[in-house]
Amino acid sequence: MDTLLSRYRLVMYGVSGLLLGISFVYPTLWILGLFGVAVFIWCLKNTTTLKTALLGGGLAWCVKSLLAVSLFWSVYPINWLEISFGNAEVFIVGLYWFSVAFFLSFGGVFVSGLSFLLSRGLPMVAGFVWLPLVWVFGEVVSALSFSLWTFGPGATINSVYSLGYLGYIFGQHQILLSLASLAGVYGLSVLGAFLGYGIWFTYCRLPRQRAGILILVCTLIVWGSRGNVSVEKANEMIEGETTVAVIDTRFGDEWLKKENRYEYKAEQINAAVEAALLLNPDYILLPEDSRYTNTELGIARAYNFFRFKHSDPETIVIDTGRTPLPGGVFTQRAYIYDGQSKRGWITDKQYLVPQGEFMPYFYSGSLRLMGLGSVSDTLGQRFTYVPGPENSQAELPSIVPGILFCFESADPKAAVRLTEQRDILFIVHPISHAWFHESEILWQQQDVMLKMQALWSGVPIVSAANMAKGALYTKVGKKVEPTLKERGESWEVSLVSW
Repeated sequence: MDTLLSRYRLVMYGVSGLLLGISFVYPTLWILGLFGVAVFIWCLKNTTTLKTALLGGGLAWCVKSLLAVSLFWSVYPINWLEISFGNAEVFIVGLYWFSVAFFLSFGGVFVSGLSFLLSRGLPMVAGFVWLPLVWVFGEVVSALSFSLWTFGPGATINSVYSLGYLGYIFGQHQILLSLASLAGVYGLSVLGAFLGYGIWFTYCRLPRQRAGILILVCTLIVWGSRGNVSVEKANEMIEGETTVAVIDTRFGDEWLKKENRYEYKAEQINAAVEAALLLNPDYILLPEDSRYTNTELGIARAYNFFRFKHSDPETIVIDTGRTPLPGGVFTQRAYIYDGQSKRGWITDKQYLVPQGEFMPYFYSGSLRLMGLGSVSDTLGQRFTYVPGPENSQAELPSIVPGILFCFESADPKAAVRLTEQRDILFIVHPISHAWFHESEILWQQQDVMLKMQALWSGVPIVSAANMAKGALYTKVGKKVEPTLKERGESWEVSLVSW
């Protein structure tokens, strides 16, 4: 009987993880995340041993994370490496997907273990205080575990990887989303744990029928009051003092098949910038790794070339590109051509993508142990990025926007840190999703992250994307779609003002 009960509890922990993670795949089901917290607490209260609590908590958060990071499956097939690993590709993607979820589950082990102890030594009502705090610390533990697992030549030990945080479920509720202005996703995770505990508390303290009716009514009220979360159109907005030309590109699978793809890309990027300059915007933003100018020229020569080529425009252009460093490694560097002060600026990406920009030691070692040493060597030769030496934006003038590189949006405090370094008008977010095959799961999660970053930092964020669509994320948490102005074979130029 004890064995059957233990198995039943573990199944319910799995159900909790399913409820916690389902909204990352189907955003309209966001409110189920609150019930996921309630079921998690119910499981803890019905668990008799610390060992079962630790195992169950890890299982719940592993299931949640498997759903939250299921976007990794959109990488398959891995065309962007220009190398085929055959059937090993499915294994490589699957190994990465499961191992990420497994290490993120350590946060659940932390939450369940500490909650198991606290719930037995404190009154029930105290859970409204300790559970939200423990939950947020558990999410930080998850991020720390991720950084330990992905540690490598391009990484640091940190706690910034936020995919799967409970607070992101509120991205589908405009009113609650606005509370991100107080403490970002951390504050909303506190709110989610508080409300989830409230569901469990109500279920326990009231007669079942009354509790069920009250929970149902409150759920319908909260879900029905979510407000307008649709994408606004730029042409519906009043034109403001700042105008940004957003260049989106499509250099994906079809581009990889071209024999002269790099020459073709350069021609297309040049055409897009020419079209954008004709619109006379204040700023032009290109996607990540566009390489509009030769990254080996150095910023001074690159900007002088730009001024000569385009008759010295006053527009500020933000480009990014792979830049060689001593030792045969590379950094992703932003090149800012400042038409106001007539000089160029640079800053380097600091938070890199595991299994895309560098090779974690754990992963390369695991491949070797499995007899895939040649795969490990090939990936290691391809993934040679490191954080660049230009690691601060504090010296840039206020007219130059903050630069938030692609993967850095997963750091909940990234935009806030930029505003702490200096006064900025807005933040730009160059993106490339060429590794993914048009993943809706990735897009909706990144939208929510950027909304919360803009809310917490108090400044707008403008993105430009390769293999995706750029947008404006206002400081009140709205996503605005720029107005299309020009279109080429592999690019579009759109304008957004505020």
